[in-house]
Amino acid sequence: SISIKTMKQDSCNNKKVNILIAEYIPSLNKGELEILYGMTRIFSSLGPYSVYLFSLLPSFDRKHYPPEVNLINVVSDLRLVNPLYIKSKLDSLRNLTMIILQYLYFIFLYTLKKDKILKNIKKDIWRAYINADVIIICHDQMPIVFGFLLPFTPILNVLVSKVLSKPLVILANGTHYVDLSYSSFFYRIVTKILLPYDINNTSLIIVRDYETYILFKNAVKEKRKIFVTADPAFLLTSKPSGFLLPFSGCRYTIGVALSKEAIIKSSIVKNSSKRSFVEYLNLFAKIFDYLIEKLDAMIVFIPHSIEPYFDRDDRRIALEIYKCINHKDHVKLLLDDLSLQDLRSIIGSLDLLITTRVHAAISALSMGVPTIVLKWPSDRRAQNLIGVYFKQKDWIIDISAIDYNAFKEIICDFLSRKNEIRECILETVYIIQRRALLNSKILKIFVSRWNEYQKK
Repeated sequence: SISIKTMKQDSCNNKKVNILIAEYIPSLNKGELEILYGMTRIFSSLGPYSVYLFSLLPSFDRKHYPPEVNLINVVSDLRLVNPLYIKSKLDSLRNLTMIILQYLYFIFLYTLKKDKILKNIKKDIWRAYINADVIIICHDQMPIVFGFLLPFTPILNVLVSKVLSKPLVILANGTHYVDLSYSSFFYRIVTKILLPYDINNTSLIIVRDYETYILFKNAVKEKRKIFVTADPAFLLTSKPSGFLLPFSGCRYTIGVALSKEAIIKSSIVKNSSKRSFVEYLNLFAKIFDYLIEKLDAMIVFIPHSIEPYFDRDDRRIALEIYKCINHKDHVKLLLDDLSLQDLRSIIGSLDLLITTRVHAAISALSMGVPTIVLKWPSDRRAQNLIGVYFKQKDWIIDISAIDYNAFKEIICDFLSRKNEIRECILETVYIIQRRALLNSKILKIFVSRWNEYQKK
């Protein structure tokens, strides 16, 4: 339970800045977790701080989140069916209704009673809102209007921040939902109507790619409040964790972090989902067998996401490909729930990473590991977060157009030039990390000026 007295005292004495991240960051997805750890690096520029974060799986999240993060069990507080395990449209409708009604009821009560509401309020979520110094929303590929898992919370956060007179900050958003051509008609219409309202009623907007920056800048009236930096995950540094792999003295160690989602979305392009999916499994198995036979490689399957919902557990696709590989003695399957530090330690020891996970690529590149990113046709993240900065088109490959012989040549070329590529990566990463540090400077200046404005 969150202590109201502690939060209020810290805020009043300027000893701590209370930051509310009013959304869920899945702890079982290491890419999301890297963003969260990067955010804590950003927040550290504000001086002493406390972070309060929505949680849907407190038992798992507590294990993986940074120690300074305080959890708010929104499933309990908002009386929801856990959004991660919804099985019917009726449950979705129930959650939507409960969220909207409770947010509006809180706004109504606060408008009537203001600070007196603290004496009667018992739920952590509303305490956190009232005592927050900054409210953070819409990280990663979070839709600005619809939100993720907690429907319409971005626009509800706009309403709450206006009533509470709190600064609302969009931090580290970008790219996934920029192109609405892949969305439903309803989604496109609602987004076009409500997106300008959300953006124009946000105090500060910091995005991580230029495409999102241009989209938002065209919609925002006050141009000075929007900035483009880089993904906070680039701020993470590698620390040896002591986790070692039995590499068996192979010539190369090649990491593989593939998602089932990417392969399925690529197979749909060929209009034969089931057959094409199996073909992709066999294709990857054939490529890995070649690398083992010809290059004496050890293949390490890295589970960058082990989310048990929405078929997002990378270990499942790894097992399916593993069954198709002939030289299983040169394959290492990582099946445990590894810490972020252990996973980064493993990635940092690779000669090459092949991945569909953008933040697995960011993790590898930030440590100088040559990386090939596989993307599905409509995914813009790889190009916007990696391709734009590194300016290497051959590092990003469309899975739907992948060719066995061409892909073999690309991998062999990467391995033969790995030292040269590593030097190129580290030079570019230094520049990107400096851009990512701008997140800290911008947020620090903003909070300082907001506090000065409030005193007046």
